[in-house]
Amino acid sequence: MKVLHLCYSDLDGGAARAAYRLHIAQRRFGIDSHMLVVNKLSDDDNVHAVSKWNNVRIKIINYLTYKCLRVNKKIELGYIQLIYFHQDW
Repeated sequence: MKVLHLCYSDLDGGAARAAYRLHIAQRRFGIDSHMLVVNKLSDDDNVHAVSKWNNVRIKIINYLTYKCLRVNKKIELGYIQLIYFHQDW
């Protein structure tokens, strides 16, 4: 079985640490577990960081989403729908 955990970080924050512990436990039981993270802090070879370019794209989208949601709360223009499709598959 192959497992890929998707997280923002591998060791920064409670949810990230819990996902990392699950990843380690699965590796110990012989499951082919990997993590894909934006912010890699460990030296684990099975934890992979996204490329620098994708990291920048993720941070820009997070920033714009945050700003749009704040504008939506202040002005009450209705709902702002943000859709992001990644076309590199």
